[in-house]
Amino acid sequence: MKSRVKAVLTFVLVGLLVFSCSDNKSQSTTTVDVDADQFRAYSINVESKRTAFTDLIDNVEILALEETEEAKLSDVMSFERGEDDKLYFATARKGEIFSYTKDGKFLGTFSHKGSSLNEYMFIQSSWTNSDSISIYFNRRLVSYNIQGEELDRINLPFNPTHIFPYHDGYVANMNYYPYQDSLFYNVLFMDKEFNVEAMANPNTGLLRVPLLLSINSFKPYKEDLTYHSVLNDTIFYLKDKKSKPIAQIDFGKNWFWNGEGIAMQDPSVMSRIREDGQVWAMNPFVNDKLIYLTYYTSLADYSQFVLNRSTRNYEIFDLKGEGNQQLSLSPLTWEDDRMLFSILPEDLPQLLSTLNSENYKFLEGSTLEGIQSSQNPVLLWVKFKEF
Repeated sequence: MKSRVKAVLTFVLVGLLVFSCSDNKSQSTTTVDVDADQFRAYSINVESKRTAFTDLIDNVEILALEETEEAKLSDVMSFERGEDDKLYFATARKGEIFSYTKDGKFLGTFSHKGSSLNEYMFIQSSWTNSDSISIYFNRRLVSYNIQGEELDRINLPFNPTHIFPYHDGYVANMNYYPYQDSLFYNVLFMDKEFNVEAMANPNTGLLRVPLLLSINSFKPYKEDLTYHSVLNDTIFYLKDKKSKPIAQIDFGKNWFWNGEGIAMQDPSVMSRIREDGQVWAMNPFVNDKLIYLTYYTSLADYSQFVLNRSTRNYEIFDLKGEGNQQLSLSPLTWEDDRMLFSILPEDLPQLLSTLNSENYKFLEGSTLEGIQSSQNPVLLWVKFKEF
């Protein structure tokens, strides 16, 4: 039986990169003129009464991923939908790329994880193109075909933490590292040749934490992207190569980074994160109505909530299952008005047991019996009730 995933966010503790951050409040940016998505601050009380996840489900669609000797997913770190609605997954622990048809039929997998120059220690960013898969790690952007054969390789002139395609070029997250030694902007907009065309989100201070994260700072939103640095409480909307804050998640006294100068070159910061029980990291997914967010109170302990951007109402979920274990719900992306999750197959029957049969359906080719005989994660497209 596959080991239970303890956290949705993948942490890699290394000395290779040192994250820095400012006071983690809403940062000034290079633009304030984006008409849509007016900025709002949302107050969150982490001591609020928890709601059962299924209490807020309007309906859910379920897809099994075919399991073969090759097709055994160790975990699901990220998801992308490619050409012909193919499904692509990156894994965290083994640095694998898996591809499936839209119906969950296995197409192929590869991994080039390793320590040589032609390999990556882990996947910092990945995405699909029309006929290839791009993987970024430590200044190297490599394109592969679906069989894992290298097609192209680019060495970047600087070292962003994450990059992502953006219209006819790319966007980079410098995560508090200087660009050209003296320019401290966290977001760089680049052309297809990686020439910097615009910069946003200036970093005004250094707050170093010895942590490298395998979660991309950029997520699709409308025709553009959101940007969020995991140690910050503010979500930004990237549009027209400009950046605008659209949401601050205010945890009040429970936000770890409230203290002045906290963790500045402080080697004890990681032990404090483990012991203090405050919110120190978050991972938001934004659509035009809702924000689905995971927040962390230690390296492994996390909670999830969904927030209505218009009403400011939110529900923090009780994700405890049998034996008081956390259900393995991993949010992956919004697809229209549905949140896509992965869940381990052993947790699915318990989740379905609290739903009426008319509130869920198995997509063609998927059955509960087949899922229970598999070890592969299951996909759930969840539509939430109005709240």
